[in-house]
Amino acid sequence: MVAKKMNIKPMLCDKLRIEEVDSLNENDYFSQVKIDGNRAIFVIDFTSGVFKILNRDGKDKKDVFKEFNLDKLRDYIDADNCILDGEIYSDKFGFDYVQERSHLSNQFSIRMLSETKPLCFNIFDIINLNGIDLTNYPIEQRMARLSEVVIDSSLIKRIDYNIGNIKNEFKRALDNGFEGLILKRIGSPYEFKRSSSWLKLKPKLDMTCVVLGWNEKKKGSYGSMKTDKCDVGLLNFTNKKEYDELVSNVGLGSFKVEIEYQTTTKDGKPRFPIFKRWVV
Repeated sequence: MVAKKMNIKPMLCDKLRIEEVDSLNENDYFSQVKIDGNRAIFVIDFTSGVFKILNRDGKDKKDVFKEFNLDKLRDYIDADNCILDGEIYSDKFGFDYVQERSHLSNQFSIRMLSETKPLCFNIFDIINLNGIDLTNYPIEQRMARLSEVVIDSSLIKRIDYNIGNIKNEFKRALDNGFEGLILKRIGSPYEFKRSSSWLKLKPKLDMTCVVLGWNEKKKGSYGSMKTDKCDVGLLNFTNKKEYDELVSNVGLGSFKVEIEYQTTTKDGKPRFPIFKRWVV
């Protein structure tokens, strides 16, 4: 039986900039494509009938992602029980669809979409197998166990890994539509926290936007800036003061802001935009 007392929290990555890659020994790391989906930990026990889909906050989302259940998973998992870490994603419908699915509450819509537009669980780690805690096993041993347990299918599949040639693998991941790379230090255990043993490598893109206004602040923040491309958050007191001065001296619509972002949504809007500098 899967260990009941395990405090299951997903292992999180530190950030890595592309210019920092040269400081690494490339042969010390696995690289896996970074999939832009919903992080999930699957707790699976065919013997007891326990099945959970835990999100980052530890909430069970199995009633939202009904395409996954023990009866279906049994055909693709060669184990009595296990705990798997990965991303729920759809190659066909993309990130926005996954986000839409994760917030659905109408059971009819959930059942219909689970049948007509099913998602896939992309697995990159295994942290428990047949009641044995694998968190202290080095990652190369966990990956070997994972390859023995999971049979790739349209419902679940393993994320392959490579060693070395990080910059080439990064470019190939972006060219194939992935969000970036995750680098995992060979020999490292699975930690239930953020760790420098896992490094997230993502592109940074720039865009210049016309400033159109300021949204009212929410509690604990300085609000967000309206532009012709998106709303820009994560602002501070200095940003607001400079904004007020520009509005007074130049006028709305006559100055711009340069933002940094990671990728775009299906309708072309920047995702996770961050203020970079004013353009006057």
